[in-house]
Amino acid sequence: MSKDKRALQIADRPRGEGSVRDLWGDEGEARGWQVQLRRNRLTDSEASQFAVLSERLASWVGVFGPDPDVLCWVSNDAHGFTVKDCYRQWRGMPEGNTRSGERLTGMWKIKSPLKIKVFWWLLAKERLLTKVYRAKWCPAESVTCALCGADPETVVHLFCACRVVKDFWQIVEQETSLCMHASSIDELWVARDSLTSATASKAANNVLRLIIVAGAWSIWRARNEAIFKGSRVYVENLWESTASLISQWGRGIVGVQGVTFTGGRIIITE
Repeated sequence: MSKDKRALQIADRPRGEGSVRDLWGDEGEARGWQVQLRRNRLTDSEASQFAVLSERLASWVGVFGPDPDVLCWVSNDAHGFTVKDCYRQWRGMPEGNTRSGERLTGMWKIKSPLKIKVFWWLLAKERLLTKVYRAKWCPAESVTCALCGADPETVVHLFCACRVVKDFWQIVEQETSLCMHASSIDELWVARDSLTSATASKAANNVLRLIIVAGAWSIWRARNEAIFKGSRVYVENLWESTASLISQWGRGIVGVQGVTFTGGRIIITE
């Protein structure tokens, strides 16, 4: 069919009845959108917008390679849709592991009671019943941190940003040579990496995790006593509590290469 005859047939149709097939030319140099075939049925503004759209579509040809177009969920490595991946994208979480993935690595291998592992699991998921979290059900309660009395008590604040907790982690850093300058739970959990080398044993890594978890548990217990018993929190007491927990849990780590267990304290060497 000649271009002129085809144009007349399309022009005779009522407005809006032209199909994509009619408006697409596939013969030699005429391949592409035939904007001129509908110009007499469009306003100048509509024709201009349609021309811009056709140019953009033409510029995309070949960008994605020769593979055929397929429907897929781009936020999943396997291109499969899951509610979990949708939630991660909605919350702005990074691709790959979940936000708490690094925090949970090796957690269940720590030489500690099960309730402590569950505690860290809740901390990693940011589901501990902090004051800010409880405010969802009890909005009238104060959300001020029980340790410093200055900022809202969130998981990150309580275990990383609180003034009292920062002083406590500084003591831990002095006693163990760990780098405890953390601004997030992820950074707190991987503080062990600042000391261990690539050849460090898994057992030594578990010891370092034990120190961090023992410190976090001591902070949580001190926080509860401050709220429910009105006790004052002292940084020295936090370290004594942590050392006591290490003494209780650390009996199974004697003999680990690079770790010395002496008098209720753990000394870590390269």
